[in-house]
Amino acid sequence: KEIGKPKQMVTRSPKGHSGDFIAACRGDLDSLPSSNFDYSARLTEIVLLGNIACAVGEKLTYSMKEGKILNA
Repeated sequence: KEIGKPKQMVTRSPKGHSGDFIAACRGDLDSLPSSNFDYSARLTEIVLLGNIACAVGEKLTYSMKEGKILNA
């Protein structure tokens, strides 16, 4: 309570997450969705690689350019 709420850094979409998704599926290109795939696809790739490394239990060498794990 003493610190207060954090400053809003991302403008909220008036359509909401689901509305953005449906508009994108329909080809509505009037505005970009609030979850921009320019960075989210790469971020998801990195997070999933971390999950794979934990499951395998070893350090993995990954080529972002090729999209392949090189040592397994």
